[in-house]
Amino acid sequence: FKTPADSQLNILYAELAEEKGKIEAALVTYERLALLEPNNDEWRRNVERLRNLLQPSETSIAAVLGAKIDTNGPLNADNVGNRAEYNASAVLVLDDERSLGRLRYQTTGQLYADYNLKESASDLIVAALQFGPLLRASTSWQVRPAIQYELTITDRHDRGLFTNSAGTLFNFENLDEGLFTAADISLYYVDFDDETSGKDAVVFTGFGEFVHQGFREVDQVTLTPDVTFNGARSGQGSDGFRDQYYELGLDIAYVTQVSEDLEIGPTFSYYYRDYTDYEPGGSTERDDHNFNIGLEMMASNVIPDIIIL
Repeated sequence: FKTPADSQLNILYAELAEEKGKIEAALVTYERLALLEPNNDEWRRNVERLRNLLQPSETSIAAVLGAKIDTNGPLNADNVGNRAEYNASAVLVLDDERSLGRLRYQTTGQLYADYNLKESASDLIVAALQFGPLLRASTSWQVRPAIQYELTITDRHDRGLFTNSAGTLFNFENLDEGLFTAADISLYYVDFDDETSGKDAVVFTGFGEFVHQGFREVDQVTLTPDVTFNGARSGQGSDGFRDQYYELGLDIAYVTQVSEDLEIGPTFSYYYRDYTDYEPGGSTERDDHNFNIGLEMMASNVIPDIIIL
């Protein structure tokens, strides 16, 4: 207190205060250091980090309900298909942010259920969990390294375990305005419960998100390129081939604001998938090209506090 301009004393006091859990005192000290040395980025990063730690815990829950009609449903296990399919779905998402010790952590949980009205074996339940700290990579970028686990179950009658997977995720988020807004990199192992070798795999995925203004100031175009490598184990799965492939994809969405509560725009997605060891009946090559073209509309406040997509 007698020498408030002494940088070394301020640094020592801030570090000791933070170790003792006195975050407010440490924050005030780093703010003083930022005034004394305005060109020092380290003090600004510490100020932002401690302000985040002082934020109250936040927990949000979202529910998404959906319905789908497919005029040409896939084949089932008995090779019966080419018929209309009717599905109802529900998603529950829990997102929690809170400070623990000297870091702030984010936990995300998701429960997804798809109910097939005609075929119980086509039902799907997915439970997923992610947990990791929120870190500042720079003044503009936040990174969340996280562990993730996912469990899938099929058939509402048998509740058969389908897959479970575990791995790591690195999520990057741009906190400032800019063309490059977000990126994800994940590496995980997926185990098919009732499968022969050729399906279980180490999977790598990565994607980036780019957002730019459209033709009008209120328009927005989003580009999302992605890459996947499925390193399936050697051997053949129950369908007769090894499921190893790499995939390159691109999603494009253009959104224009018609009114304060209504947005509409075209969507386009494409991916190319090359199976590197597709040999169900000999030396057979397989390349997939998948195109999706559509139109999306989002209306809010037609029903209060409800968004319709």
